[in-house]
Amino acid sequence: MLDLEALYRIINLLPMPVWGLLVFAPGASFTKQWVFSLRIHALLALIYGMLFCWAITQGPALSPDAFSTLSGLTSLFSSPLGVLVAWQHFLVFDLFVGTWIARHAQQQTPNPSITRRGVLGGILTISLMAGPIGFLLYFLFYYRSKNQSNDV
Repeated sequence: MLDLEALYRIINLLPMPVWGLLVFAPGASFTKQWVFSLRIHALLALIYGMLFCWAITQGPALSPDAFSTLSGLTSLFSSPLGVLVAWQHFLVFDLFVGTWIARHAQQQTPNPSITRRGVLGGILTISLMAGPIGFLLYFLFYYRSKNQSNDV
């Protein structure tokens, strides 16, 4: 049996170098080639898919209300494997949000000021911890003011 604690530590660390690139080197060719192309995200999504399939086959049987009631949803996260799958889901999507923010900011301002870079780094750090809040901050401070069209 695979040690879920060890697996948690591994999957938790995998996206961290990518976040470092987004914050400290968004204009680097490596970042553009590997991170902005979403190749790393696809790898993390593959890991999520394998964990999801493992949870479906090894976890408790899904009840009919698993996704339609709060108690059903709670039952999905009642095991360590269920929590691990949910955590990987958060990691993949928060990283996607952070990548979108960094790529959009890089396209809008290829050579940002130190202040702008610092604020964006703060927004990306918040995105790491709480993707939707990071997205909201980016939208409020940068995206909305420069883009009145719906060019997401």
